[in-house]
Amino acid sequence: PLEDRFLARFEEAVRLRMVADVPVGAFLSGGIDSGLVVAAMARAGTGPVRTYSIGFDAPEWDERPHALRVARHFKTDHRELVVRPADVEETLQLLVRHSDEGFADSSMLPAYFVSRLAREEVKVALSGDGGDELFAGYTHYLGERLARQLERLPVPPRKMLPPVASALARVPGLPGRRTLRRAARVLRDSGAPMTQRFLLKRSLVREPERLKRLARPRRWP
Repeated sequence: PLEDRFLARFEEAVRLRMVADVPVGAFLSGGIDSGLVVAAMARAGTGPVRTYSIGFDAPEWDERPHALRVARHFKTDHRELVVRPADVEETLQLLVRHSDEGFADSSMLPAYFVSRLAREEVKVALSGDGGDELFAGYTHYLGERLARQLERLPVPPRKMLPPVASALARVPGLPGRRTLRRAARVLRDSGAPMTQRFLLKRSLVREPERLKRLARPRRWP
């Protein structure tokens, strides 16, 4: 079966990347991807896997409880670090200086802190990066699927849907406002070509005039 073949390939890939003459560990967020990597490492290794997680004081962003459940299940040698606003303020300029160019992905911050934590004990760390790209884990893949279905609708009703969704998303106290905002964006972009839809989903600045101003050469003091 396909599932068995995938599992065999996946475990082989993890096992091969554990071959090193230096200590090896894993970044553990508690999500499916990093959890599977740790599971494969635990099955392939001869001792406890060294796992590393970071968390935040804000419960809605803190994944440490999930990571700890995985760590306990596989009996890993687990360490975690709480990142606070003051830590980010002290580190942000350092990361910007070493980024070489504009980098709009805020994941650079947790990646730096968990890497710094792991570096105290290991020199190689496996992670779950790439799972969402391979298996369509990001929500914008669902948006693309919806956009393709909307292409079947006649143009007039397709043009009516975005303002309706946007108006509903602004109703105070209405459940699902965040979902409605995302739906409004998908509906608004559904008439564009697929490549342009992808770029719009990944863009922080969407208005053409603002993009032109950002791209215009400028003298810095």
